[in-house]
Parts: sequence; structure tokens; C-alpha cells
Amino acid sequence: MIEIELNESLRRRRDELRGKIETLSAAEAGDASAADELENRTRELKALSNDTCHGYMICDAVCWECWD
Repeated sequence: MIEIELNESLRRRRDELRGKIETLSAAEAGDASAADELENRTRELKALSNDTCHGYMICDAVCWECWD
């Protein structure tokens, strides 16, 4: 049950960040080149990856494997 809740939390967080990325991309469409837009999206997705560990939100679960 906890795993399902954690996965849902992660899904909601990803959806939220993707929405922010799309909003930023739309605002920058006239100002940024395609390369800049791709770089911004990559940076945001890497930030999301840094907040997860083995598919779980770090703030919601402790991954004992990573503590070794």
C-alpha cells in the first residue's frame, strides 16, 4: 500500500514539473533557441531525477541500499 502511495506521489510530482516545463517553454518560445529549450528541459528532468531513489520520493521513503 505504501509503495502505491509513493508511486502516486512521484507521478503527481512528475506531472507538476512537466507542466512547469511546458509553461516555461511557452513563455520562452520567442526568446530561446531550440537548443536552449532542450537544455532547460534536460536540466528540469535531471532535477526531478535527483529527487528520486529507486523510484521513490526521497522525502517519502528511505532507501537503505543507498546508505551503504
